[in-house]
Amino acid sequence: MASTEARAAKRLGATVLGKTVCTEFAYPMPGPTINPHDPRRTPGGSSSGSAAAVAAGFVSFALGTQTAGSVIRPASYCGVTGYKPSHGLLSTEGVQAISATLDHVGVFARSPRDAWYFASAMVLREAETVTARCPCRLLVLRLPAEIPQEDGYPELFHELVAALRREGISVETVDLPFPVADFAKLQKELCYWELARILRIAGLVRVMPELETLLQPYRDMDIAPYAAACWRRLAHQTTFETLAADCDAVLMPAATGAAPPREDTGMRS
Repeated sequence: MASTEARAAKRLGATVLGKTVCTEFAYPMPGPTINPHDPRRTPGGSSSGSAAAVAAGFVSFALGTQTAGSVIRPASYCGVTGYKPSHGLLSTEGVQAISATLDHVGVFARSPRDAWYFASAMVLREAETVTARCPCRLLVLRLPAEIPQEDGYPELFHELVAALRREGISVETVDLPFPVADFAKLQKELCYWELARILRIAGLVRVMPELETLLQPYRDMDIAPYAAACWRRLAHQTTFETLAADCDAVLMPAATGAAPPREDTGMRS
């Protein structure tokens, strides 16, 4: 749990019920939590319990963490709103770090309005309500062929875009401005290099064997590949910011299919 944000919520009058289940160090190994809508399916990871708790109606809001999709993915699988704000907007104090570069604290709620209400209360120390407005221009990123799309997702997404255009919204569809394989590799290079050193500094040597095997190549890796990954990240960010500069919002999927079976958290490489 993000202790700073939990304390802030309590000061605002919230009742903190407890800590929800998450996967160990965001590794894609399922925990005991099930999807409230279908016990045969996963709630997603890594913030499994937070998404499931909101979806089941146990709580109005929940905190979660995201290093690579761990808020928006389970929110999608559980049918609730997941909001991952800008890096550093919500404090990560009290959170076991995985990647200083990529770690975020996010929130779960029943609706986008509720999510903003909760997040704004913690940031501004006073809840803020907003009036929704219709965007004038949307940027839609076309998914590359190597990303699997299941359960009728392409057709559903096409219907959504068509409906937005009928509402008078300008929708521009473009390809990803960088190779998706390089983007996925970049995330691993940053996250696993940093996690290997965070665990060493913290003296945490008891981790699951699968995670130990995953991190082993990164433990003695020279800093040069990591530095190159940092530069590639900045280059990709600049390219994307330029692409989206004239748009009100960017439309992308939180997941490209329904929640998979329980033994699969959906945290695919």
